Amino acid sequence: MVTDPIADLLVRLRNAQQAKKSNVVVPHSKLIWQIVSLLRELGFVGEMILRGKKVKRFIKIDLMGHVTGAERISRPGRRLWASSKRWYPMHGGFVVFSTPQGILTHKEARKRNVGGEVLFEIW
Repeated sequence: MVTDPIADLLVRLRNAQQAKKSNVVVPHSKLIWQIVSLLRELGFVGEMILRGKKVKRFIKIDLMGHVTGAERISRPGRRLWASSKRWYPMHGGFVVFSTPQGILTHKEARKRNVGGEVLFEIW
């Protein structure tokens, strides 16, 4: 059982990228699906396919070779909440927020003027 599925997703993406794999498999959840959908829009990952039935569902993600690093910011032991106007990416990538309007990047959250939990940064 994974206690932090977002950190698990980021580690799997980084490890698969470093091992020069063409795809990676991660356990399915609604939150992970939304995050992977956002990463697809940003161009970090390619096609994503939902496989399996009921409890044993997983997502197969095609990698595009763009993930050079990812860092989990808000963790289960230390939640970090911030206004979108007070948070900027440190490594030149994207900061991903969990807001009342869904999973958003720092740019989109700033446009919509919403803040929330700072999930991770990806570059």
